[in-house]
Amino acid sequence: MDLTHLSGDFVAEVAQITDEIGTLLATYPAQAEIMRGLGDAARKRPETLGTLFRDGAIWGGSGSVTDVVLRDRSADKKKRELEVRLVEAFERAGYVFERASQTAAIYRGWLKRGVLG
Repeated sequence: MDLTHLSGDFVAEVAQITDEIGTLLATYPAQAEIMRGLGDAARKRPETLGTLFRDGAIWGGSGSVTDVVLRDRSADKKKRELEVRLVEAFERAGYVFERASQTAAIYRGWLKRGVLG
């Protein structure tokens, strides 16, 4: 899906969220780079944003961004909250990727029950 039509607010939000996640992943350089790449795409190559957002490197299994559990529980909680916000930003823009939506639903449940942090 081509996301070039989206507003500057969407681009700014995605860039801000991915930058924050990238910072939290400082000790995981490969995953941090994936998130920085998504933020760069939002800023410079919005036509690639949909493909990058669906990437298994973010939402996949072992070694993916969502697979990383940070040792600092508060940082890990913040990472999960940001991942939920990222999914919500895409959903508000009309772009739904089921795997990301399912992951965000799991994280919302964990956050609500106090499992994280």
